[in-house]
Amino acid sequence: MRIRRPLPPPLLGKTFTRQEARALGISDRRLMAPDVERISRGVYRCLQAPVLSPVEDTDQLRSFQRMVPGTWYSHTTAAGLYHLPTGERKLVGLSPIHISALYSTSLAKLPNAVVHRPMKVGDTEVIDLDGIQVSSPERTFLELAVIIPVPALIAAGDQLVRIPKKAYESRGHPWTSINALRDFVSAHPHTPGVPAAKDALRLIRVGADSAPETQLRLAIIDMGLPEPALQVPAWPGCRYTADLGYPGVKIALQYEGVHHFTPEQQAADQRRNAAFEAAGWTVIMVNRVDLRQNFGPVIRRLAQLLADRGAIERS
Repeated sequence: MRIRRPLPPPLLGKTFTRQEARALGISDRRLMAPDVERISRGVYRCLQAPVLSPVEDTDQLRSFQRMVPGTWYSHTTAAGLYHLPTGERKLVGLSPIHISALYSTSLAKLPNAVVHRPMKVGDTEVIDLDGIQVSSPERTFLELAVIIPVPALIAAGDQLVRIPKKAYESRGHPWTSINALRDFVSAHPHTPGVPAAKDALRLIRVGADSAPETQLRLAIIDMGLPEPALQVPAWPGCRYTADLGYPGVKIALQYEGVHHFTPEQQAADQRRNAAFEAAGWTVIMVNRVDLRQNFGPVIRRLAQLLADRGAIERS
């Protein structure tokens, strides 16, 4: 598993020039990553997305486990290794490392660490992830249930069950399934976090490619509108899909993350949208500005369209 090198603290959340980045050892290739926005020629902005845990140095994580056997990474550090959103906004270098161990060790004096000592852990609840011992996806989900709110837990669950994109990822299967998460939670009825985990499981779905897509779906539901389907094709068998949509009334919603800003991706998006519109769909484009507004204007437009097409009653 390859983890992207983090930008240095002086650039986090800031606008900077290519020269400033080069002076800090940042390559041009690194500036093409999704967490960096190109504003104009030679000028960039670091997109301060939620950061999970200090997992940028996997060699260091492996080295520590060799020195302290019987430990594994858990909670938000495990979430970071699985690339899960948690809603945390701490900077990478300031986030604590979460370590679990069944037996007494010298971990109490380890700087920047939160140590957990579970009473009992099943044989399959700790796995090897590229040479790193880490809580299983199911155990990580239940660990997160005690430290992040339910909406963030739903987003993390969506990413655990998401089908990977072959063009962008090396793994070919989801980390887990909804049924496996449900079975794990049911098998640990007295574990902290079970009520929150059960609440989240009611709304975890396969098909959300990003946390903002989950947030959009939850915002739609919270406003009392029908839950949209996910990864909806323009017509049966079509290769173009909408992030969210209502096939019965042909309304599609597309969330444009930072990776949609390249000329190549924008051209692909235009072809996709043209296919939907040619098939009689209305396409609603959504971006991070809408996210900051909790999707209010988007949902008002969606509600009007649904009412116009008889999918809901007019208010």
